[in-house]
Amino acid sequence: LPGLGEDDIDLELENNVLTISGEKRSRREEGEAGSRYHLVERSFGSFRRSFTLPRTVDSEGITADFEAGVLEVRMPKAAEAKSRRITVGKKA
Repeated sequence: LPGLGEDDIDLELENNVLTISGEKRSRREEGEAGSRYHLVERSFGSFRRSFTLPRTVDSEGITADFEAGVLEVRMPKAAEAKSRRITVGKKA
């Protein structure tokens, strides 16, 4: 996400769907008075991307870091349910 700051990015988790959204604003370079651009190769505007997470993700443990234009989202696995043996007894 080059050209964005961490304040330009939103992450939201709802019903096991992680949505990453944000907006890249146009930052025109200051040039000479009256100068015009013939071609601008960087895109601007809003974006939104959603991902359905597997049930094995611990949603409470999700973290995100943003540095040098790279968004890193970490999703730890949920602790697996431990099986246990249940003994059958006699009714008293």
